Amino acid sequence: MTERHLSRPLRRRLLQAGRFLGLFVIGLAGGCNELGWNPLDPAFQAEQEREAFAELGPRPPRARLSISLAVFDGGSSVYEERPIVEEGVLEQRRDWRGPPDYPAEAALVLRRQVGAPEKPLVSAGDADPMDALAHWPKFQARTPTPQTLYATTNALGPALWRRFLAGPEICLVFHQRFADAADLVRRSLSGYFCAPPGEALSEGQAETVLQSVRVWEGDA
Repeated sequence: MTERHLSRPLRRRLLQAGRFLGLFVIGLAGGCNELGWNPLDPAFQAEQEREAFAELGPRPPRARLSISLAVFDGGSSVYEERPIVEEGVLEQRRDWRGPPDYPAEAALVLRRQVGAPEKPLVSAGDADPMDALAHWPKFQARTPTPQTLYATTNALGPALWRRFLAGPEICLVFHQRFADAADLVRRSLSGYFCAPPGEALSEGQAETVLQSVRVWEGDA
């Protein structure tokens, strides 16, 4: 329906609604300016992050998260970290995507307790690595079909893993925990790898992915 086909009362109501919305946006912007903050301003978001880290405690050294697989050569990688104040946890993430001719995907989530916790860290995936899929929205709209549960040991220690089907993709998910000298679990690492749609992922290939995982202290 074009504007000329609208009835005069309907056009009047639409114009009034448009004016109201414009005044609301102007008023909101003015109010934010008067208060000295804008929730969409990157500087404000950075300040909020600094305050959250300050509340969490001294930030530990940044960890370098790595999956050393040739399938990601020529692809892309994104790093992110965020404080979870209510849990006393710093969460560090890295996501990988392969090049256009082999669009495999992978991600790691490292959860680290900050300060001097009195209880071991609790993370999704502690009971079953499939629970760790809650870290990634990619799987929330799907119903993954889990396969056999396996235990292995990589450079970081013992890990549990499963392959699973998610739509046209076959994937791997794993989870492992790290204890400190006092035998208190202070870190956990979860990750997934998905072969491109229609590609296979054998048990041996899944094991290769797990053995390629590394975590180093230092620049990410």
